[in-house]
Amino acid sequence: MAYRSRSCEYQNEANTFFIKEISTEELISIIESGDTADILQKFGSLLKNVTSSDSFVVYLKKKDNDNELVVHDSESKCKDFNSVIPIIDGDTAAGEAAATLENVLVENLQTDYRFSRGVIFGNENNILSLLCLPVIHPKYKLLGVIELRRNKTKKPFKITDFEYLTTLTAFLGIWIGQSLAMENMKRQYELSDFMLEFTGLLLNDLGVVRKIISKILLHARRLVDADRTTLFMLDNEKQELIAEYFSEGGDMIKYNKEIRVPLGKGIAGYVAITGSTVNAIDCYSDPRFLSTVDNKTGYLTKNLLCSAVKTEGNVVGVLQMINKKSGICFTEYDQEAMEKFAKYCALALHYSKLFQETKERKERLNVVLDMFFFHCSAAEKDVEELYNTLQKSPLIPGLDEFMNSLLDLTEEDLPLILVQMVETLLGKNTFSTEKLCRFILAVKKNYRPVPYHNFWHAVSVTHCMYCILSCYHKQFTQLECEALLVAAVCHDIDHRGLNNRFMEFTQSPLAALYNVSVMEQHHYQVTVSILQQNGHDIFSNHSNEEYTKILHIIKDAILGTDFAFYVKHNDKLKRLLDTGTFDLTKQDCRNTLIPVMMTCCDLASNCKVWEDYQRILPSILEEFYTQGDKEKQMGCKPLPMMDRDRIDKIPEDQIFFLEGMCLPLYETLVNCLHKTEVLRNGIKENINKWKIILQSNSKYVEEHEISEEKDETVENQEHKEEDKIQSSSFKINENECESNEQFSSLQTTEEERDKKTVLSDTTQSLAEEKYYSIEKEKNDKSSKKCCICF
Repeated sequence: MAYRSRSCEYQNEANTFFIKEISTEELISIIESGDTADILQKFGSLLKNVTSSDSFVVYLKKKDNDNELVVHDSESKCKDFNSVIPIIDGDTAAGEAAATLENVLVENLQTDYRFSRGVIFGNENNILSLLCLPVIHPKYKLLGVIELRRNKTKKPFKITDFEYLTTLTAFLGIWIGQSLAMENMKRQYELSDFMLEFTGLLLNDLGVVRKIISKILLHARRLVDADRTTLFMLDNEKQELIAEYFSEGGDMIKYNKEIRVPLGKGIAGYVAITGSTVNAIDCYSDPRFLSTVDNKTGYLTKNLLCSAVKTEGNVVGVLQMINKKSGICFTEYDQEAMEKFAKYCALALHYSKLFQETKERKERLNVVLDMFFFHCSAAEKDVEELYNTLQKSPLIPGLDEFMNSLLDLTEEDLPLILVQMVETLLGKNTFSTEKLCRFILAVKKNYRPVPYHNFWHAVSVTHCMYCILSCYHKQFTQLECEALLVAAVCHDIDHRGLNNRFMEFTQSPLAALYNVSVMEQHHYQVTVSILQQNGHDIFSNHSNEEYTKILHIIKDAILGTDFAFYVKHNDKLKRLLDTGTFDLTKQDCRNTLIPVMMTCCDLASNCKVWEDYQRILPSILEEFYTQGDKEKQMGCKPLPMMDRDRIDKIPEDQIFFLEGMCLPLYETLVNCLHKTEVLRNGIKENINKWKIILQSNSKYVEEHEISEEKDETVENQEHKEEDKIQSSSFKINENECESNEQFSSLQTTEEERDKKTVLSDTTQSLAEEKYYSIEKEKNDKSSKKCCICF
């Protein structure tokens, strides 16, 4: 009865104390503080009053050692590192309570010999009785021990004191657990808000590195409630930490490189070496701490939290929080938050570094481009000369004839004939003549001196397009005519005499830049870059909407010359013809026709009369053989048509190519545009000529003086051109290759070729599919990859 009465008395006293001494707001404040030491301190004071104790001591579990307790001084509110007790039985009452997680009662300290050291804090001679209460987290984790003391002037603690105190300390553990959970939730909300803000900074202000890092440091400081913060950056060259970013208590982040710490010195230097996080509870008791900065500034560093900033596993800096403002020291939750913010800081530093590198590369590229356009733009005296020549030169005869090969024109005549074709077809008021001359001359300078895909080839292709549009000018819109002429002029600009597969096989930069139609996309990009230069913008009189449409047509037309897709384009157009839905007045039908038109213009050299065709063919063959020679140097076996050692097979190759590849395209073109029949007839006549040569067993190579040796002049020209580009640091134009429209990868054995030469147009596609599968098996079995010409 006395036991129950005493318990009720304690409970009534505690309830009265809660009501009178602790308000609801204060309870919430204790919970929201999230500081275990602060909560234990306040509850120790509560229990001291409830139990009429003379004093109390709070022991906290040591942060860096789960087997030790550290005394928390209720007066000075700092950790006493000299008062450390082990968590073991038989040493101290508090140590046993921590080890067993049970209350420990010492009724008379002078006569109780269970504990060898008794108490280690305070005057043992004045203490009569002890009551040690472990505070346990709901997850059975020790948070600390509250030790209540009564002096000799009072009665000792009895077993009857345990009931209420056990309930109260259990409640206290739950309370602390809830407060920590609430604090963690609060931090998670704050982290979520920060992440949204941080993401916006990365997207919008990535270039302002200081702004991003300032936001991170200020938010981290508020989150852990630190007085000051510092970000040290690692200088690997000097092996130093430099305090580039730091605050002095306000919301301003300062930038100063005067504070330098040798790597490995001080707590920050230790963190930089080890990459670990350090929570220094008492800096001046930590042998790693350097007080030199405090001596210089007069600021007293009591405790600090340091975390390494890592990118790609390497330490690049140290994030440091100094002096916890609320509570005794930085908590475990502060440490977790700090490590998270160190990752955000690393992310900001990493992306800002990438941004700076990208920005620097962009500036370098702008310099290189400026040099490029200076060297690749026409001199004003040349523009003036072409303009004056144009005014007094008559139209070149036979310009509207498909069979005009333009072979007898001089190098100086080529820009002139281009300007004449543009102004004749579109009218002299469509473009500024001065801009047109400057544009044409700039395009000319950007064509390389390769054997075939040079500026003469561009003029020849443009001439064929000019002839087609002259016949069907009314069926195409004005914008389409303008775009198609420009596309024809620029369709092979900056060609290197190599095909797309060679480019991909050698892993050239352009192959990495474009996934498909490598060189065709490069041709288009070079075209746009020239059109955007001041004085070269021939479409400046058009609206933005019209200019966008023109660029779209130019791109589709240039990409349409990739011979890898000629079957796709041809079949799509044939389906419209077969279903009777092709109508030249419809936009979608013209869009389908344009790639086939461009490809036919690109191959128009094969349609010229036999004598002109034979003058053009050696340059085509030399360009292929040059690629074949390079493949041999790399240890690859070139395709038969690119192998200089098989030069005696030219007639068979030409019959296969013209009859199997070119003729179906021109048949489709004629069905759409009947006035282009002369091109198809030219192909047929040249096929018959080749068959006659093949049947007569004549020595074609000897009769036509085709070179069986590598052309050293061409090779030297290429090397000089490459050296010139490299010396000017122009890395954009690496040796690339593009699809070669003259010869496709449809090369096969001599027996297969003889069979295919007699195939009709209707069975041609089946033969091609069979060839593709045969070649694929050959390539899969070969030990080294061969560059297939598409």
